Amino acid sequence: MNTEEKELEAIRNKIDALDYQIHDLLNQRAIYALEVAAINVKAHGNDVNFHRPDREKAILAKIHAYNKGPLTDQAVANIFKTIMNESLILQQKQG
Repeated sequence: MNTEEKELEAIRNKIDALDYQIHDLLNQRAIYALEVAAINVKAHGNDVNFHRPDREKAILAKIHAYNKGPLTDQAVANIFKTIMNESLILQQKQG
């Protein structure tokens, strides 16, 4: 294996490790979203509307302000919109 291949393998191993960390964090976030859903159902019954546009907007604003790149603000927003949508789907299934 030449030097470039070794460098690529080392970087790819770092990416793989990050992917597992991202996976674990996404699942932890989903668990918290389900906890929020349970509290809302307890407080408001099964007809609760889990979609909170103001909360989504606030999250996106915080993420936008936090973003340092190299991903663009739009790319990060797209990722977080997907995460929030999947969380909403989980909450609706629970409710």
